[in-house]
Amino acid sequence: MAVKFTEEEINQYVGEQLRQFRKEKSLSQIEIAEMLGIRQAYCSSYEIGNRAIGIGTLVRLADFYGKELTDFLPKTRRDVAKMQAQRPQQPERDILTDLEKVGKFFDALAKKLDCHRDAELAEAIGIHASELSILRRGYRVPGQKLLERLSAVSGKSMKVTTSTFERVSE
Repeated sequence: MAVKFTEEEINQYVGEQLRQFRKEKSLSQIEIAEMLGIRQAYCSSYEIGNRAIGIGTLVRLADFYGKELTDFLPKTRRDVAKMQAQRPQQPERDILTDLEKVGKFFDALAKKLDCHRDAELAEAIGIHASELSILRRGYRVPGQKLLERLSAVSGKSMKVTTSTFERVSE
């Protein structure tokens, strides 16, 4: 008899597998999003199980990771229970701390560039003020090119700049 899973259980399990396979290759969500030609927010939604991934995208990722499609799917109820027990829950305080870290990054950058308004800072880093607002609120993570620009302008390494935004997206 076939084991039945809810859509939510499948999405969460597939998401956890996506995260595991990505981390095994030491890749960020940003890098996977760029490879797939999608927004980073979609990668995040897939990994946390909030969004069902399309079969075409899953096939591309299976090929990329050298996996079978069945490697992404639960086989038994025990698989789902184990995943749910191990699934890290990021407390709200951690999320706020991550957003504060992003805010402090932009505040320090504004001070360094002597920008007194977000519009001035946005212009100095070459983005629209609305884009800066979106980044500050954690609604989106900068793409690779913007991360490189932020790294250069801030004087921080790419690793530090990327890590500033990484946890907000996970």
